[in-house]
Amino acid sequence: MRTDMHQAAFPNEDISDRPEPERSVPGILALLQGTLPSGRYQARAVVPQEVLP
Repeated sequence: MRTDMHQAAFPNEDISDRPEPERSVPGILALLQGTLPSGRYQARAVVPQEVLP
């Protein structure tokens, strides 16, 4: 995610292609609270786009 912490971890990298937290957190919460089977998911893909800012 595009956060200050991520930028601090990679000080000379351009992280502007990373999603902002507002776009990822709803999906992360859905994964934590949901009942999807174990597997690999992209957090942004779990939440319908109309829910995202």
